[in-house]
Amino acid sequence: MSKIIIEDENISGISVLKLYESDLNRKVPLIIIFHGFLGRKEKNLEQAYILAIEGFFVIIYDLFMHGEQETEDFRKSDYGDKVGKIFDIHSETTKYIDILIKAFENSELVDTKRTGLMGFSIGGNIVFNYISKFLNNNIKAAIPVLATPFWERPLREYIAENSMAEKYFDESKILLIRKIQPYNGLKKLRDFPLFIINGEIDNIVPIDEMRKLYEELKHNYNNSENLKFSEYKGVGHQVTKEMFMQSALWFKKYL
Repeated sequence: MSKIIIEDENISGISVLKLYESDLNRKVPLIIIFHGFLGRKEKNLEQAYILAIEGFFVIIYDLFMHGEQETEDFRKSDYGDKVGKIFDIHSETTKYIDILIKAFENSELVDTKRTGLMGFSIGGNIVFNYISKFLNNNIKAAIPVLATPFWERPLREYIAENSMAEKYFDESKILLIRKIQPYNGLKKLRDFPLFIINGEIDNIVPIDEMRKLYEELKHNYNNSENLKFSEYKGVGHQVTKEMFMQSALWFKKYL
């Protein structure tokens, strides 16, 4: 088995970790991985390593205001203040995807025309956001894990449980979130290879909405194999090894 190279690089102000086989001598598909809320890129090294062993060129990077991009103000703010910036994090991080793909266009090791996206929790929300609004022909497959394109309901539930959140999300802001949530654009998705992974008892992402999404999307797909929904029984908002092994197979099939 080849050794895996792990390199740190800053691309247009975005802190990136690159993982690939040491003896790589050809162009291989690119996979971009997104971590969860208040995490950092290093937390997904295990997943990235497994995909690199499978022959992919993998990059993981810090979300907006996270990891090496974290500002002093954000670091010192309390949890409620951080949640108040969550949709800024979604929006700004989504913009990074095309920047990073373009940065590797001339690489001798990366085939950017075979790019896959994978994100966990808020990282999965960012995957939903991108494919619903900015999807281009470079992206050949995507896997949102423990994520949702329905942003209004979890937001309202959070506000109901945390009255202080009303200072960040008044009714006009909630209605704006409803307008920009990825679900609106996903309704037009046709035959794009999408693998949705959720936990049955996730207390953050309502499983009933994800079942609804899957049933709706099925009507758009002429090739039913390109759409997959795995609902993990008895699993909450947590990533399991099985989820990741399934994901590796999906990327091998479509990239």
